[in-house]
Amino acid sequence: MNYRNYHDLIKLVWENLDQIPEVDIVVGIPRSGMIPASVIALQLNKPLLTFDAFLKNEAPRAGERLKINYEQLNNSELKVLIVDDSISTGNELNKKKRLLKKEEIDCDYKFLCVYSSPESVEMPDFYFEVIETPRIFQWNILNQYYLSKSCLDMDGVLCLDPTEEENDDGENYREFCLNAKPLFIPNYKIGHIVTSRLEKFRKETEFWLKKRGVKYGQLHMMQYNDAVERRRANKYGEFKAGIFIETESVMFIESDPKQSKIIHALTNKPVFCTDSMEFYPYHLKDLYIKNPVSLSRRIKLKFLFKQMGVVFKKIQNKFNNL
Repeated sequence: MNYRNYHDLIKLVWENLDQIPEVDIVVGIPRSGMIPASVIALQLNKPLLTFDAFLKNEAPRAGERLKINYEQLNNSELKVLIVDDSISTGNELNKKKRLLKKEEIDCDYKFLCVYSSPESVEMPDFYFEVIETPRIFQWNILNQYYLSKSCLDMDGVLCLDPTEEENDDGENYREFCLNAKPLFIPNYKIGHIVTSRLEKFRKETEFWLKKRGVKYGQLHMMQYNDAVERRRANKYGEFKAGIFIETESVMFIESDPKQSKIIHALTNKPVFCTDSMEFYPYHLKDLYIKNPVSLSRRIKLKFLFKQMGVVFKKIQNKFNNL
């Protein structure tokens, strides 16, 4: 899975500024396209517009430093650079071209897509790097269709972490579960929510998710009796890694850096940490856990034995009731 972060994006734009022809206005395609468009406009000292504002023929707001007044944007002599962060199938680019044609925009405009897929390099006028799919960008990692095939942590990802006072494993924590402040409510359905919250708080957690309109497949919670037992075991990363393997998900989004490293090391699968904004294995310098593949097999066996134990227990209970 190919990954690029903000630093990669800005560095790439900076290194390729000489490829951009002379322009009068920079237009960014919201939302992701506004990031490179802003960098380009600042470095070239040019006015910046959103694509919608450009279609509406709005005058660019360039700030006090740029005393430029464009009375008419629809001018054949006006040179415009329209910027997006990436192109994959080209559907979005074609849509923008149709809108320009519909509005009879007559200026000299060119399209720049910073990142291009191999099959779409001929569609924009410029691109800076070709990236194979699947690919993930830091600025939109939480707004992609693959969330339906991913595992997401809850506290620190979907909502704020509890404070020390709230984290009492009692009424304060119950109140937190019901009314935690949301951090991110996805537009896509989440495949699996994997949380260190205890099973006894499932009802409150499900209430919060329904209240906030979060769609998901399954909610996985830790099975300890209380927080003391859970802290003593200290198996947060291992628990999440097990669910990651068991569900055959493609990615795990975790808030805690330490747990992120453990999950990746145990599964050898992609993990994104929202706290440090790091993507593993992209940022992982050392796999301090040896033989992660063999460890992942051990986790699979552990879940298998656990499931077998549940079955045997049910059979035993039936015999006891005879």
